[in-house]
Amino acid sequence: MKSRRVAALALASIAAAWAAAPVRAELLDAEGNAAGISRAAPVLEDVGFITGNSTVSTAFSITASGTYTVTLTDLLFPDPFQSLALAITSATTTFGSLTEPGSVDVILDGPMQLFALVFGTPDAVSGIGLYGLAITLSDGGGSEPVPLPAGAWLLLSGLAALLARRRA
Repeated sequence: MKSRRVAALALASIAAAWAAAPVRAELLDAEGNAAGISRAAPVLEDVGFITGNSTVSTAFSITASGTYTVTLTDLLFPDPFQSLALAITSATTTFGSLTEPGSVDVILDGPMQLFALVFGTPDAVSGIGLYGLAITLSDGGGSEPVPLPAGAWLLLSGLAALLARRRA
């Protein structure tokens, strides 16, 4: 009789934990993001124009420490660049660089003032090139702790009760 009560208590605890567990389904957009989850705003989003063999400097500031993703894009207008490179620097230090269009992750301790230096040689036919530059905070330098769901607490308390009854 006692074992039936314990089994009934265990089944009730499991059923309550299962019923308390949230069931959710989310639709994802084309980039795999769930609705309501926002992506970090870019620190810098710029389109630049280079004529001849030149360098363009863009100043920007960061306010938070973390990993920043820097993306340099050849916009292929009116023609592709012969060469396109980038350096992320302060007045005294180079933090990251690209020797061709692409992305690089840079770990920075904010706040600080930085410069994005873009070096380019446009196609010889037009002598003009258009590039894109985007810098976003990839992480916040850490993550928030994830709380244990209520259903798990209920299950654990039911298991603890079972163990306490068994020992008594």
